[in-house]
Amino acid sequence: MPDLAPVNNDAILINGVEYLVSDLSFSDLRVHYFTGVSVRRLGDQHSKSSGYRNGVMTGLGDLEYPVWETLIRDLIHRSGEDELLNSLIVWLEGAPWLHTKRDKELYALELHAGRIFDNPDWVDYAAFNRQYRPDKLQGDEYSHEPGKENS
Repeated sequence: MPDLAPVNNDAILINGVEYLVSDLSFSDLRVHYFTGVSVRRLGDQHSKSSGYRNGVMTGLGDLEYPVWETLIRDLIHRSGEDELLNSLIVWLEGAPWLHTKRDKELYALELHAGRIFDNPDWVDYAAFNRQYRPDKLQGDEYSHEPGKENS
């Protein structure tokens, strides 16, 4: 489990390394894979319990899921991409494996951290960007409507 503590409002300490929150990038917070750690909680000598801690492996290390979620939401907001996140959430309405609004939000955060909408290999790259970011398609092979000649 990483040593994670707020240093002040502008910095966070992760595994003994201080990071300025304002310097964090999407690549720092991109999800590499999900983690889980069995955690033993010690109380007095008669009250020991165990639990499970979920997290994500990022460029910064293994972050507890709520910490990652707070950091990525803050980065999206500071980057002025709240509307883009909302667009991803709306786009995921058609994803049958995401059953709740919360599932859609968390998956959208993961996709946003990975900048999926900037990846031309994403199966929905053209359709999503045509609907929500048509200016990003200017001059590339995806800028015209399917089945129509590019004029």
